[in-house]
Parts: sequence; C-alpha cells; structure tokens
Amino acid sequence: MSAPEPGSPRARYKARAAFGFAVAVLGGSYMWASLGISSGPGYAAVGPGAFPLAIGAGLVLSALGVAIFDLLGRTEGAPTEPVDWATLLAMIALLAAYIVAYETLGFIVATILMYVLSARVLGSRRWGVNMLIAVLVALIVYGVFHYLLQVQLPAGTLWMR
Repeated sequence: MSAPEPGSPRARYKARAAFGFAVAVLGGSYMWASLGISSGPGYAAVGPGAFPLAIGAGLVLSALGVAIFDLLGRTEGAPTEPVDWATLLAMIALLAAYIVAYETLGFIVATILMYVLSARVLGSRRWGVNMLIAVLVALIVYGVFHYLLQVQLPAGTLWMR
C-alpha cells in the first residue's frame, strides 16, 4: 500500500487525523494538570479542578472523534469551505486583546466588548441586539461566578484609580 499523494483528499484526512490525535494529547495533559489543582481546606462536592477536568475531557473526546472519523474515511465527500483567513485572524486578534484588557477593564466591560466586536467580525450588523445580549450574558456569568460559585472576577484596575 502506497502513501497518499501530497495534497490529495486522503493525505488531508491523515493530516487532520494526526492533528486530532495531537489535540487529544494536549487535552489529556490539560486534564492531568487540572488534577493538581488543590481544593484548599474544607470539603466541597465539586472542587476547583472539576471544570478544567470537564473541559479537558471534552477536548479529548471531540479530538479523538475527529481523528477516528478521518482515519476511517467517514468524512469523505463532506463539504468543505475555504478558510476565511481575515475573519480567523480578526478573531485571534480580538481574543488576544480580550486577554490583555481583561484585568484592566474588568470582566464585565471586557466581555461586553469581546462579544459585540466578535459578533461584528462574524457578520452581524445588529448593534443594539448584540449589545443587549452581551450585557445580559456578561452580567449573568458574572453573577453566577460571584454569587453562586464565590469566584472573584476582575472588576478592572482602570476604574480603581
């Protein structure tokens, strides 16, 4: 049996399968690292490492699913669209800006800006609806973390001066 021709669909599927296995290894290492998160004094049914562990498990399962389907050729004939590099790079830049601005602007303001600008980059022109959804999502997530989980999210150093 010969190796697939470079650039052929089968070669792309093998490359995607290899990438899927690599992401699964990354997810496994993320899960392993999450097991080292100490829960501190006291007893809690769900410790601080539970969510990172769940995220790692989801990453491993989805990456293995992609890799196995590609190896089995179950994605043959699946429609593929060309990558919109401008949108992808804009989303990466927004994520980087969110990471940088998170401490300074605080969770709520940074999240609202991230949501509204991401929606715009992805093609939405409904600024009012995007702003309403962004504010609601940011406040609900902040409330869940602050009041239910008792996790302090950054309020923003820009406002503390």
